Amino acid sequence: MVIQAYPAGGGVLGLAIDLRELGREFADIPLPAGSLIVISDESGRVLAATQHADSAIAQSVALGPMPEAGSTPVVRRAILDGVSRYYGDVLVARGPWRVSVGIAESEVMERVFPIWRRNAAVAFGGLIAVLGLSLWLSRSTSRELAAIEEATARI
Repeated sequence: MVIQAYPAGGGVLGLAIDLRELGREFADIPLPAGSLIVISDESGRVLAATQHADSAIAQSVALGPMPEAGSTPVVRRAILDGVSRYYGDVLVARGPWRVSVGIAESEVMERVFPIWRRNAAVAFGGLIAVLGLSLWLSRSTSRELAAIEEATARI
């Protein structure tokens, strides 16, 4: 309500947000297939969602404690449709809202597995290189020691 300095009256300002339309706006964000964006209040009540918006709005979900300002915790949850996703949560600065972006676990594993495979190959290659170098140095040193032993046996 807007109140002026004199009691003659004022005006009322209203703000309405179409939560279904808000969820559709977030659907245009380029994310991997099966991703989900959820906006919820501090009690876990869904305000907007990119998937299942009609059935999800006003539904209460267990999201855990609100994240601290400036932190982006990553947690694994299965909310709304039961699909396991990795969620990054961020606190909306101007209200007690949380924006959660979830990427399907299968999509994460599909993208992370090649990196793990490459890292394992590099580690295995490094191990083989170190073992090969160790064997070469030990053979080289043992040849020199054998030559010294042979020379001392001649004396």
